[in-house]
Amino acid sequence: MSFRRPTSVRLPVAELERALDFYHGRLNLPVALRVDDRAELQTETIRLELIEMSELEATPVSPLAAAICWEVDDLAATAARLTEAGLELDEERDLGVLGRRRGFVDPDGHLLELVEYPDGRGAPS
Repeated sequence: MSFRRPTSVRLPVAELERALDFYHGRLNLPVALRVDDRAELQTETIRLELIEMSELEATPVSPLAAAICWEVDDLAATAARLTEAGLELDEERDLGVLGRRRGFVDPDGHLLELVEYPDGRGAPS
């Protein structure tokens, strides 16, 4: 048995329309599919699946929470664009070989992170 690569990340959301406004409207992820209480948004490498589960309520994010990390070419420019779109990002953290990072949360409390690796070399293998 071999694992090739992840194909999607599934996130439960309290309100699909609110989540689509955030991921499609603010982050500019293209909607690949929408059926009933589900939507799939396409990134360069995986699909982000949003599934409405109306009994959910946003909860405070723990520093130990799982996160979705997106590699970006220019952390400062991407952070500026998201700030202009009304998002609040945390302070930049420089983690050396693990890159410079900034985090933020979606309307349902999911932790999201931007990462720019040193010298544009990409994620460590």
